[in-house]
Parts: sequence; structure tokens; C-alpha cells
Amino acid sequence: MTAATGVGIHPDDPRDIGAAVAAAGDADAVVLSLGGRAGWFGTRITEGEGTDIAHLELPEGQVELVRAMAETGKPLIAVLHQGRPLAITEVEPYLHAILVAPYPGPHGSAAAASVIFGEVNPSGHLPHSMPRATGQVPLYAAQHHGSGYRRGDADMFRNVIDLELSPLYPFGHGLSYTQFVYGDLTVDVERTPADGGRFVASVDVSNTGGRAGAEVVQLYASVKASAVTRPAFQLVGFRRVELEPGAQATVSFAVETSQLGYSDVDGAFVLEPGPLELTAGGSSDALSSPVHIQLEGKTAKLDGRRTFLSTSTIRPHVLI
Repeated sequence: MTAATGVGIHPDDPRDIGAAVAAAGDADAVVLSLGGRAGWFGTRITEGEGTDIAHLELPEGQVELVRAMAETGKPLIAVLHQGRPLAITEVEPYLHAILVAPYPGPHGSAAAASVIFGEVNPSGHLPHSMPRATGQVPLYAAQHHGSGYRRGDADMFRNVIDLELSPLYPFGHGLSYTQFVYGDLTVDVERTPADGGRFVASVDVSNTGGRAGAEVVQLYASVKASAVTRPAFQLVGFRRVELEPGAQATVSFAVETSQLGYSDVDGAFVLEPGPLELTAGGSSDALSSPVHIQLEGKTAKLDGRRTFLSTSTIRPHVLI
């Protein structure tokens, strides 16, 4: 294994792209350490206490390094060091694999190596959306109807002229060395009271690949009737489930309707009756067909009765 500096964070950091290209000569693959540097109150860092930077794109030198390494024809594996989302659109087409490692600490190198060499099957999912460019920010999965990239068919603004409006990688995205397949989402009720109601949403998940792995099952809800503009959908439950090859399990989420509440125009925390749409999947952009529940009764006054988290259970299926 050979290491080379390549480039740094700032334009005046030591750099030798030629040495990095030469080091790749006999390599089976190239691991590129990309991203920023965290710290406190300094000008040699990109993010941290009392410090920030205006652009989410990689430094120009790092983009140059990736392009030069791509010319070697070697498989490129990027390890992204970041405390916030990065916009890697310029280099993403050259990369064969991307590992997000948010400033992982003294044991981070060993952890990243264990994933790269296949000793550990990755199961992490993004806790944020990764934009295509700084100009997309703010960009997040729970954007309100008609804002960001959550646009309706009747919206006259559907895209920008020089970029796709969707994230490069959406909230909840994550890959594995195996494959997971989802069944249809089901719910135990068709109607429930807006005030004091409860429902259970369930979905089957199967490991159809050749090795054991873990998936993070995500449940999203969209409140369709409201006097105030609400998010297109919001995460209301998630559960990590470990599955052997060929195994299947049912993941169920018990959701109190008070978890769906919001602040109305008067500042009171409420939930109005109306249709509720539910979807589930492995990321915010890879979801099942929606199912619907009708919230009934009067508007729920939920001040002091807020629920923050759903509860979940896993029921493994017996392999025959």
C-alpha cells in the first residue's frame, strides 16, 4: 500500500498530484481522501467552532486531483470527510464508490478500511440530503409542498435551467454489499381519531443478496389537510433490521397521531382531521406505493400532549 499527499484543503497547501498519479501505477484501486477539515477558530479549516466556508463544492485542487486519478484507469474510492453535506457533482461521475465518514476520530481510518475491504457490510444511511450545488441550499426531504424540489404538477417552476432540482443523494440514502427488497406497506386501520388516535404500519423486508446485512427501514407520513403549509412528507419512524441471506422480516411502526401535530396560525399545537398518506422504504426517494388513513373527528388540541417518536417491532419470518 502506497500513500501520497496529492492536494490539501487550501490553494497554498502542499500538493503533488504527479506523485499521487505515480503512486497509483501498480495499485489495484485508489482510495481518495476528500472533503474538509474541522477545527476551532481558525483559517486553515473549512468548518467548526467560529468557522465556516461559503461553498459546499470540493476545493478546486481536489477536483483536479480526482480528474487526474481518473486518467489512470484505476477504480476510484472516495472517502468524504465532512461535518455537513458536500456538493460533489463535479467528481461523482469519476468515482466507483463513495464512503461518507463524517470526521470519524482516531479509529476512523480502521473503520473506513474495514468497509472498503469488505470486512464489514455497511448499513449507514444519510442523515441529510446531499445537494448538487451550493445554489440548491436549503435542500431537505421535509420541504413544504411547492418548495425546493417537492413540486406539484401544476407548479410553473419545475426546474432550474442548468441543473436538476433533485438532490445528488437524498436523505436516508445508503448502500450495502447485499440487496434488500420491500413488500407492500399495510396499515391496521383505515380510520382513526385525530385526537388520541393510533395506527400500526407494517412492511416486509427481504435480503435477496448473498451475504448478511442490515437495512434501515424508514416510514414517512404526509398530512394532506391543514390550514398551514406542511412538509411534503416527514420521517415518523425508522428501524435497523439485520437479515441473513434469503431471510425476511416484518417491520411494524406504532404511531400516535399526536406525533403528526404542528403549530397552527395562532401558534397552538394541533392536528386537523383529514387524509393521511404513508410510505416506507430504504430512503426518502425509494418508497413504496402510498397507503391512506382518514383522520377523523374534531381538530386535536395537542399542547402538552406531543409525541416525538414512534415505536417499532421486528418479526422475523421462519426460513423453510
